Amino acid sequence: MKHKRTPGPWETRDDYSIVAPTYITIAYVALHGNTEMERANARLIAASPDLLDALKLVVLDLDLAMSYDEAAELNSLRIARAAIAKATGEQP
Repeated sequence: MKHKRTPGPWETRDDYSIVAPTYITIAYVALHGNTEMERANARLIAASPDLLDALKLVVLDLDLAMSYDEAAELNSLRIARAAIAKATGEQP
């Protein structure tokens, strides 16, 4: 069964919660002293829908611009496809 993610954009709040436009709380970042690492983790989680969409567009653009053999040889495309599969729960 394929599950859809909560649509973005997501944003962080002062309490390190990550919320969607509908104000649904997506996640909380564990706080162990209000460190810059925790703020960076919250920002990364909040940016994940945008990062996934951007990566999908880059892969699509490269696939359209290159021959199948050229694209198959690019390690960066294999890594990008694996990251997309991990994020979407699909097989690479």
